Amino acid sequence: MTKLRASDLISPGPTPGKFRQAKNYYLQQYPIETVHHGLIWSFLLLVVSPLLGTFMLLKTTAFVVLQPFFLFNFGGTRAKVEVGKNSKFELAVCITGCDSGFGKMLASKLSSRGFVVFAGCLTEGGMKSVKNDGPSIIPLKMDVTKDEDVTKAAESISAWLKSDDASPEHPRAFHALINNAGVARIGLIDWLDFNEFKFSMDVNFFGMVRTCKALFPILKSQSCSGKYTNARIINVTSSAGLISGIGGLAAYHASKFAAEAFSTSLRTELKKFNVPVCAVNPTFHRTPLLDNAQDGGLGGSIDIWNRLSPEIQKEYGEDFFKFHYQTIVDNPNSNLWDPDMVIEKIMSCVELCNPLVQNPVGTDCIKIFLLRHLPVTVQ
Repeated sequence: MTKLRASDLISPGPTPGKFRQAKNYYLQQYPIETVHHGLIWSFLLLVVSPLLGTFMLLKTTAFVVLQPFFLFNFGGTRAKVEVGKNSKFELAVCITGCDSGFGKMLASKLSSRGFVVFAGCLTEGGMKSVKNDGPSIIPLKMDVTKDEDVTKAAESISAWLKSDDASPEHPRAFHALINNAGVARIGLIDWLDFNEFKFSMDVNFFGMVRTCKALFPILKSQSCSGKYTNARIINVTSSAGLISGIGGLAAYHASKFAAEAFSTSLRTELKKFNVPVCAVNPTFHRTPLLDNAQDGGLGGSIDIWNRLSPEIQKEYGEDFFKFHYQTIVDNPNSNLWDPDMVIEKIMSCVELCNPLVQNPVGTDCIKIFLLRHLPVTVQ
């Protein structure tokens, strides 16, 4: 193929004229900018919102009335991928972060449904533990922050797909990548050193990117050859990737916002290969990440405070830290949802033929979706 040059692809287009440039300038000058924004939000809240509310009410009513007809006669949007003896394929999934929590529960659940599960674990102990959770679980040493671990995991999956053990009647296919590995580092920006931010990004964001890119060749090959066209990527990005503002969660929010933005871009780019990308956004649910908050599961808030210099501790005061700890750690621990709901949502992303691309989990998540569309000063 010939090498392309930018000049071969780009033709200079017209620039905004003087009128548009002037309008852009004056609409950003005080007090015109304030009035302009006020009028826009007034229009959205007084005109657009009632129309959207009416539309959603009609849509919901139609769904309630017509859903039984579509569900029982045509399968509707809830049709599921066939797995096991009834399937044309022997299907595999890969899950990161299977040492505990959602990942470990998912591995067991998907194995019981008939999937071959490549369970990525950080530790040897995690690998031994998850192996006993299902008959078709294949543990992998998979630190998502290390290129060599992720590359070897991808090679193991590729070798399984090409193995001579595969049945000609049930060819093997890679069905889903579930990026579940995650960490939390809790503390004010002033309290955390740079490495805490880097660690959060390495696991929650770069680990996701690294794993996706390692498995791109398998996903694209299946799609382009037509061998298997129902694969998908599922990213557990958290509701913390939708809205921020809670003091003490900056490192976590930043990494999850990055993961959410990556998922949105990836969804657009993989449409060409018919690979949907699903984002799962749980609010606070009981997992080891929260259960062990006092011992470091949330970055060890107490330990971070104790490591601060006496000068910084004096600037904030012990009473402020106690209030911060109660807000970030104690309150969520007393309002945690059942983790089974998260597992159920991820399972639907794995099993449905047409999974939803955005999957909030927790009834309190609706407030987040509402708040994220309001001005920042209101949020």
